Amino acid sequence: MYKGLWKVVPVLYFFSVYAYSDDPTTGQSIILNAAEDIKTEQSFNVKAGPLLIKATNLLPHMRKHYHLDIQADYEGVPPLEFNREAMAEYLPSVVLGEKSNEREAGTNEIAQPPKTPADFCKDLKEEITKLEIGLTKEAEVPEAIANIQKKLADYIDSKPQTNEKDIKILEATIAKSEKTITSLTNEVTELSAKIAKTPSDQIEEISNIIIEKSKKIEAERKTIAGAQKNIQALKEADKLACTIDKAKASAQKAIDSTIFTKEIQVKSSQMVTVTLSRGGKELSKAKSNSKDNGFVTHVGFTFIDNRGTSWYSKREEVQGDDGIQYEYRVAKQGDQDSILFAPTIMFTYQHLMWGPDDRYSAGPTGGIGVNQSDIFAYAGYSLIFNTNLMFSAGVAFQEFDELNGTYEENQKLDAAVDSDILTGSSINVGSAVSIGFRFAF
Repeated sequence: MYKGLWKVVPVLYFFSVYAYSDDPTTGQSIILNAAEDIKTEQSFNVKAGPLLIKATNLLPHMRKHYHLDIQADYEGVPPLEFNREAMAEYLPSVVLGEKSNEREAGTNEIAQPPKTPADFCKDLKEEITKLEIGLTKEAEVPEAIANIQKKLADYIDSKPQTNEKDIKILEATIAKSEKTITSLTNEVTELSAKIAKTPSDQIEEISNIIIEKSKKIEAERKTIAGAQKNIQALKEADKLACTIDKAKASAQKAIDSTIFTKEIQVKSSQMVTVTLSRGGKELSKAKSNSKDNGFVTHVGFTFIDNRGTSWYSKREEVQGDDGIQYEYRVAKQGDQDSILFAPTIMFTYQHLMWGPDDRYSAGPTGGIGVNQSDIFAYAGYSLIFNTNLMFSAGVAFQEFDELNGTYEENQKLDAAVDSDILTGSSINVGSAVSIGFRFAF
């Protein structure tokens, strides 16, 4: 009866554990928003392992005045850890340069020529500077960040040009001159080798050719030196100018200055309270919920010790005066299953948790199931692995077969009686073990 079941169990285990196993790399985090208008205490769930705390919408030039208070304790137990951390001071440094073709500011907007990339760069610089040193309230930070992102997008859309094209032309010039120098040097070498074998009246002519080619080599070398100098100048100009890479870097640096992150390690059954403040004023607070994870549901199988007995009318041969005769007596069924198998749904209250990331838990379990045509209730205690796989031991309350009260074992019957008439039922308790799985895709 149970051979097929053991083929199903490994499949269910695979899908429950691997379909729902928590990815330890994803981690857990809590955000403290300094710009919230209404200061309300957040609540969040936390389990053992790393917890990333992120404070957002900070004023960059006021960073050294912020404090992040972290309190970790156990429910009903004094704090075991208290950490008060001040944030490092932020030093604004706008690294954007300006192109030389920036237009002059004017009051007549109609007369103004179309905005150039340099104009968009200047707008971006102004927004970055405003965020870094010009704000007075945390509530202004989200809008300032949005403005920087918009100005950066506008600048990129303006398709700013760099000196990269000119640099490539000069590099091609250098490569061409180097090739010419190599060719001329080979020619000079060949001519110099011929002089020893040349008649004296032709030596002067060859010498003049060598001198001419040497002058060309020197001219090419000067060309290379000039191109290299120009390349360096162009690179320096790009270094000072408002390039896309520098614009992105400056914008990101300013935005990052409004954020502070810290990772802490939370222990099993530990609760965490995090408070963000500036100058003694509380800006945001978050507290983890009580460290019981409530109920978790599993679906699986229960194996119940069969406390029931079915009955039937057993026919026996007896020798009578008229020969062999048949009589019937009440008897137990001889081929009854000692273990009953039943699909079950179980609910466990996890009141104990331990191990890395609270991977293991235990608690009381209740459930219901169906065994053939009978519904039963289950109560027990369970061990759970990673919320997915559960093993439980307990008792099952269900109707078990028993002898109908109007009959007795081995009672003689006048005729054959149907088993349904001989067998009654009553609610009884049987020991049971369960295995459960939790599915989530």
